[in-house]
Formats: sequence, C-alpha cells, structure tokens
Amino acid sequence: MRWETGDATDPELLDLFGPQDVAMVCNVLGPMEDALAEKCLRNIVRLVVPDGHLVVDGIDLDLKTRVVQSLSSIYQVPNTLESVPTFAA
Repeated sequence: MRWETGDATDPELLDLFGPQDVAMVCNVLGPMEDALAEKCLRNIVRLVVPDGHLVVDGIDLDLKTRVVQSLSSIYQVPNTLESVPTFAA
C-alpha cells in the first residue's frame, strides 16, 4: 500500500496514478461547491479498476448518491452499522 496525493480536478489524473484497486477520498469534497465536488468525484471514479473499491466519506450524501446512481459500474455499499453483515465466529 502507498499513499498518494494529487489534484482531483486534473484531467490527467488517471495517467498520473494509473488504475487503482482502492481509492480513498475522505473529508476532501465536503467543503467544495457541489459542481466542483462532482467533477472531482467523477474524475476519481475513473481511477478505480472494475471490481475495485472507492471509499468516500465527508461528502454531501445527495451529491454522492446522484453520482453513484448515474454510473452503472458503481455499487453503493450501505454505510450504516445495521447494514453491515455479522458473521458467527
């Protein structure tokens, strides 16, 4: 694992970082105007390989839902404790 930082608005983001199994976006998009946050999120989604994982936190729920629903390749995992499966030991 390695941590990288970059400009999420950069159209060359995929070329700079290459395809990723996991991308984490936490507490970055929340303070932005919706249009800019949506642009960044859509650009970051391009980094994630099929069957990869995008972890997003600290973003307006309506914006996140709108973007996820518009992308058929993305499955949103519920983020409430009640929805997390439990397994018997």
